[in-house]
Amino acid sequence: MQYSEFATAVTTYGGLLGTIVTAIATVMLWRVTQTLAVETKRLAEAGSNPHVVVTIEHNIWAMQHADMRISNTGNATAYDIQVKFDPELEYEQHSPNTPAPFKQVSVLLPDQSLKGHLGAFMPIMGKKYLVSVSWRKDPSKTKRDTNTYEIDMHDKEGVGRLGASDPLVQIADQLKKMQEGSSSFGRSSARMQVDIFGQSDRDKEAKGREAFRKKVTKEAKENLPK
Repeated sequence: MQYSEFATAVTTYGGLLGTIVTAIATVMLWRVTQTLAVETKRLAEAGSNPHVVVTIEHNIWAMQHADMRISNTGNATAYDIQVKFDPELEYEQHSPNTPAPFKQVSVLLPDQSLKGHLGAFMPIMGKKYLVSVSWRKDPSKTKRDTNTYEIDMHDKEGVGRLGASDPLVQIADQLKKMQEGSSSFGRSSARMQVDIFGQSDRDKEAKGREAFRKKVTKEAKENLPK
């Protein structure tokens, strides 16, 4: 094979190989781009979804009492929220006419929380509950998202508070006492005795001094030796 024929063959096969490599790289780049587009869309949707959680915590006024809090920690509004506990959560005021709080909530805005009193903490202390919270992102559709997790009330054992009560409660108590004190003062029949020293009093005082001066002067003249 002559040199020119060899060079032509190398150029031809090299060009073909380059075309194949370019095609493979293009296909791989397309797949990577598609994957990135899908992941970007998924992350964007995840960042604009509601996410509802239910917690049980100590009451701010009295630690021996329990409150339930339902919160939307997501970035979108949640609709038609339903909450289920397994086993059924003990509720101090439970009756057919007074169901446990937040079993169903119509709307919960982003970063919005609702809080309700459950009752004494003792009946639920040390128990475990499987919580299922479901909601709809679009009120016009039937699709529901569900968040299922466990609440272990053993986490609350041994929890205490430094001081007699929460600082916010102490401030509220002091403000209440101040308000009650001002109200009772306004309703009191007692009246403050106030002495007012006005212009007439000053004139009277000046006249008294002048009369005293004249009297002293007169007595002094009368006592002079004759």
